[in-house]
Amino acid sequence: MTFRLVTVLYLFALLAASLAVFGAWGIVWAGLVFVFWSAWMGKPKPTTIGEGCVMAMVVLVLLVLLVPAVQHAHEPSRSGLSLNSLKQIELALLNYHDANKHFPPPYVTDDEGNKLYSWRVLILPYVEGDTIHKRFHYDEPWDSPHNKQFLTEMDLFSSPRVSNSEDAPGMTNYVAVVGPETMWQPDKKVSLRDITDGTSNTINLLEIACNDVYWSEPVDVTTDQAVRLLTGRLDGFEFVREGYFVSERVRLSWRCAAYVDGHCEVMRPFTLEDQARTRLTIADGEPEADEYLETTTDSGVEHIETIIHWDRVWGVAVWLALVLLPAVPAARRKIWPSEDAVEEQPQVLEEILEH
Repeated sequence: MTFRLVTVLYLFALLAASLAVFGAWGIVWAGLVFVFWSAWMGKPKPTTIGEGCVMAMVVLVLLVLLVPAVQHAHEPSRSGLSLNSLKQIELALLNYHDANKHFPPPYVTDDEGNKLYSWRVLILPYVEGDTIHKRFHYDEPWDSPHNKQFLTEMDLFSSPRVSNSEDAPGMTNYVAVVGPETMWQPDKKVSLRDITDGTSNTINLLEIACNDVYWSEPVDVTTDQAVRLLTGRLDGFEFVREGYFVSERVRLSWRCAAYVDGHCEVMRPFTLEDQARTRLTIADGEPEADEYLETTTDSGVEHIETIIHWDRVWGVAVWLALVLLPAVPAARRKIWPSEDAVEEQPQVLEEILEH
C-alpha cells in the first residue's frame, strides 16, 4: 500500500486535530476516520451525496456523545456534600455530649487562660479522626511544631461549596457561634437541658468562606458576625459550572446551617436581624415567627458570567472540516460533472487519499 504526500499530510493534520479535541482518544478517532474514508472511496461504484450526508450526521452524533459537557458538581450536589459534613460534625457533638454530659467548650485554655485549640480538636475521636486524636499533643497549642503537622490531614471541615477550599488545605469552613446566649459559651458548660428554646430551633454551626482560620485554631464567629452571615450577602461561594463549549460562573445565595438536634438546612437569608438572632440563642423565650425567612423563588444560584471556550469551538470546527474534507471532491463531481463522467469511473480517492 502506498500513500501520496498529500495523504500523509492529511493524516497528520487529522491526527493533530483529533488529539487536540479528544485527547489520547484522538489517535483512535483519527484512525477510524482515515480507515472509513479509505474504504468509502475505494468502492468500485461512486457513492451518492446522500451517503456522504448520512456519514456526516453519524460523525456529528458520535462527536456529541464523545465530548459531552464536562459537568462539574452543581449546586444541589455541592450543598448535599456540605450538609453531610455538617451532619457528621453535629453527630460528633451529640456523641461528645452523651459521653461528657455537656457540649464541648468553644476552645480549651491553659492554666494562664491562653487559648490552646478549638472545639474541633475535642471531637476528633467522634469524626473518624482517631488517628490524629492519638497523636495530638493536648498540652500544647494548636500551632506548636508538633500539632501543626496535622493541619492538612483533616478535610472534614472544608466545604465543597467554597470556591477556594481546595486551594486552602487545613482551613475550616464550619464555625461555631460563640456568645453569652448561644450554645457555645466559654465560661459555661452547656447541656441539652439548657436549650429551652428547642434544639430544632437553635443554630449552633454555620458555613462560611475561607477566612484564614485553621480547623484546630481556637477562632470562630461571634453572635453579631453570625447574624450578618444569616442576613447579608454571601462572599466566597462562587464556582464555575464547567462545560465543553460554554461554562457558567455562578454565586450561591443560600447558606448552610446546622441545628443542635443534628439536622442541617440550606437556608434562604433571614429578612430581619432580630429573627436571625432568635435562632442563635438558646433561652430567649421568644416565639418563632411563622415567616422568618425572606420570601423568594430563586434557586439559590445567581448567574455571574458566561464563559465561551473559543479554543475548543475552533478546535472542533477544524476537526470537523478535516473529517469532511475528503467528501468535497465527490460532491463537486455530483454538482459539476465533467464531460467524461459517464465514460470514466470517478476516482475520488486519488484526489485526497490513495492506497
